[in-house]
Amino acid sequence: PDDATGVENGVMRLFNSTIEAAAGLEVSGMIAQTAARDSTYAGIGMTGYAKAALNIPKGITGLSKNIKLASADINFKIGAQSAIANNASVKEFFKNMEVTGGVVAGASILLLNGRLIYLIPKTIKFQGQFRSFDDWDWDTDPQKYIKQKPKNAYLACEPMTFETEDGKEVVALMALSMAPAQLQLSKASDTTYGWIVSADASAIEDGENLLLAVKPTDQSMIEEFASSLKLDGVTLTFPVPDADGYIDGSDTTANAWIGTYSAETDPDTGEIINEEQAVFIRLSKAEVQALNGTFDISADYDIKTIKGAETVPMTALDCNIASNALNASVLHPETSGKYSIETYYGEKDTDGTVKAEHLIDSRDITDTESFTLPTSGCDAPSGSYYVSVYLVQTITSDAGEEVEMPIDSFVSDCTITYTNSAAPAAPAKAEITLIGNEGIQGKWSEVEGADGYVVSIYQENSNGTFVDTGRGYSFTADNFSEIDGLSYDSESKEYSINMGITAGDDGSDETVTGENGEEITIDGGETKHLDPKKKYKIGVQAFKTTSVKIDEETTLQGNNYSAETQSEALYLPEYVAVPITAYLDDVQLSKNSDNIYSASMGSYSKSLYAKTDLDNVTFTYTNMTTKEPLTIEHYSWCDADGTEIYNTDFEGMLMVEIKASYTHDGVTDDSYEYVLIEKDETAPFI
Repeated sequence: PDDATGVENGVMRLFNSTIEAAAGLEVSGMIAQTAARDSTYAGIGMTGYAKAALNIPKGITGLSKNIKLASADINFKIGAQSAIANNASVKEFFKNMEVTGGVVAGASILLLNGRLIYLIPKTIKFQGQFRSFDDWDWDTDPQKYIKQKPKNAYLACEPMTFETEDGKEVVALMALSMAPAQLQLSKASDTTYGWIVSADASAIEDGENLLLAVKPTDQSMIEEFASSLKLDGVTLTFPVPDADGYIDGSDTTANAWIGTYSAETDPDTGEIINEEQAVFIRLSKAEVQALNGTFDISADYDIKTIKGAETVPMTALDCNIASNALNASVLHPETSGKYSIETYYGEKDTDGTVKAEHLIDSRDITDTESFTLPTSGCDAPSGSYYVSVYLVQTITSDAGEEVEMPIDSFVSDCTITYTNSAAPAAPAKAEITLIGNEGIQGKWSEVEGADGYVVSIYQENSNGTFVDTGRGYSFTADNFSEIDGLSYDSESKEYSINMGITAGDDGSDETVTGENGEEITIDGGETKHLDPKKKYKIGVQAFKTTSVKIDEETTLQGNNYSAETQSEALYLPEYVAVPITAYLDDVQLSKNSDNIYSASMGSYSKSLYAKTDLDNVTFTYTNMTTKEPLTIEHYSWCDADGTEIYNTDFEGMLMVEIKASYTHDGVTDDSYEYVLIEKDETAPFI
């Protein structure tokens, strides 16, 4: 917005973080404030890829109406922006948010290349919050929302608009890469329903196929028609549906199937109507050549129509890396296509996918582009990275809006070593120790000139691999003198942080009562704590904050991170609560309604002590009024360590804290109970 970038002293802050997702969804962007600090603007971008199950929309010419893929390649590119006044609620921030971009699912469907594209126009508001990639519902059939528009260049449909249940319009496109084939047909003289079909094998590109659509006159007999259909010289193999009636789109053995020849969509319901079906036969170029381009097709029923199409390679990215030089080419581009390539550095995720973490280069491409991959700079932390390259096509929606979509991607199998020239050195060491009660202390050495530190917590999984839990910390160096639990030792030049990593919400759903008395369940979300009885270690990175002045009115700020220094692994034992029973002299005390032991005393002194059934427990006692520890005495008559309480030492009431320290598994856990002693000064009755 103009008031964020065009005002005096306006400041933007860059950020880069990871949203937990099935595919290492990486988010980067900026936050900007006006000079008056009265409003805030945020813009973010996400790029990446994953694999997901995919149902194919019904009514797509050339495909079965019940077809799905267990695994499809998903590329996505999404941007969002919002602005609010600084006194507005977070809800307003999301209400004002505009999202652009979309998602492309590319796959081979019965050996036919196709892409399913979802576009999010700029006009759509995003009334919620960003969710993990798992929440994208790829198994939902969008057909009831789709209005089909035939397109001569494809056996498919143009970009189409459908409306989701919450009123958002999304543009979808399903395209098989096809071009009409020129066929010559003549009636066979030796069969009642036979035809002789001739096709030009030389018109089919190497590695591509001829797709024939054979439509019966009687649509009600499509199954019987398919069973009786014959093509001399070729054995027709139909896919076998699963228990739910779906055909596996990754089947490479099937060369014939029943699919949609033409269809219309009811404008009111969005349902498919007036659908005509045909048997589709896929022939490779080699098969067409073996038949000399002429073959007989016959059936036990009347054939109404035979049409043909040649598969055409889809626009794709050809990319290779040699000696740090990246060479990229656009294969089979559309005549008026508008393309660019984006290059990212990233590490491998736990599932083996490479994350698009750091944007290194972005440029337009018409045919071929070559450039040297940088090995130093400020675009990524120092480290070794895989290279991801995305071929991005600018697609125009029905509303005339241009949206950038990644239609193909390349991931290197080798890494590039990159040095961040502005990054500080890594901490010389990092340590982790147990501090009891399921707490751990992280400690690391100071890095000269660092502006702050990031602490990541790693947990060992079932495979023995340590993975980032995403529940780390980031502090500036100044925070260590301002926040409890953080400390800096000027003599040893070490920073430390105490972390209660098992504390927090367990993610349980909450039921509340709405305005009209109805029950509303609030999703508790993910568990917000880690678990004991697992191994952990920490990783520490130092960072320096760099400011870049864009112009007289705008300054960008971003952090440059060092390499990570990791500690040794440490097993975190589960906390063991000590059962404590309190006594005053030989009387066992009871708890009051506040769950506090209570007692009264009038004599000069009494012995307060505690007992437990556990071994290796040490008791200490503290006067909560003075916060001073009380003197410990061993009472042989009850075999317990306690303390003497004198009525001359307090007036009214005295609260005593009993701490039981239990040592086990290399750690000491502390449990607490409290005793409220009331001074009884009533004269004895004689």
